Amino acid sequence: MSVVDHIRSRRLERCRRDLLDPTQRTRPVSAIAQHWGFRDESHFNRRFRERYGVPPGTYREQAWRAVANDQAPGANGQ
Repeated sequence: MSVVDHIRSRRLERCRRDLLDPTQRTRPVSAIAQHWGFRDESHFNRRFRERYGVPPGTYREQAWRAVANDQAPGANGQ
């Protein structure tokens, strides 16, 4: 893994973590992405989907639906 890939991976993981954070539930996905250095929303969406299999907004909704159904966030292979 190159240094650039490693940094991008860490930034994506921090975005994923923030998407699951209850205190950031109402914060827009784009604001979370920008906070972690993703200036282009479509680039962020593509990279997030490549890494986690779904767009970030969908990931967040699936995780919160799982919580509502009394499952752990990120269930269903996420």
